[in-house]
Amino acid sequence: MRMNRRLSARAVLCVSLLTFPFAAMAAASATGEAVYLNRFDGGWTGEGAVRLAPGTPPVSVSCSLTGSAAGAALTLTGRCGGGLIGSSVSARLAYDAASHAYRGSWSAGGSNATLAGRRHGEEIALDVAAADEPGRHLTLALDQGRLHLSMTRSDDHAEVLRLALVKN
Repeated sequence: MRMNRRLSARAVLCVSLLTFPFAAMAAASATGEAVYLNRFDGGWTGEGAVRLAPGTPPVSVSCSLTGSAAGAALTLTGRCGGGLIGSSVSARLAYDAASHAYRGSWSAGGSNATLAGRRHGEEIALDVAAADEPGRHLTLALDQGRLHLSMTRSDDHAEVLRLALVKN
């Protein structure tokens, strides 16, 4: 009985020592993502273009977004419009340290979608899954103090949305 207790205690110690580095790496990863997402915090304004349907010319839009980062989560909300169009825009993302991936939601122009993807350097590349608009990709990138959002269709890589915003 005493031998089994020693073996059990040693087994628990070995498992703890083996899993501690992975838990520490996941925590460090989430902390690193929180620092990265904090850079999206605040007000952003700018302009770009949106293509309302395949094969149509892009429509120029101006946008005003507010970023709110909390830990390893980010919310971007605001409004874009130009000419006769205008729409609320919302993106919500959360980083999952266990899978090293982002998951979230996107809403614009009455369409809703789920987002899933990963960060590569200064950009988050996301697959967009929506019943009414399948096969799109959304990219959020920070470059020299600018926030770039672009959405493309996966079938022909046509650009659907392109925005360049600066922090207020």
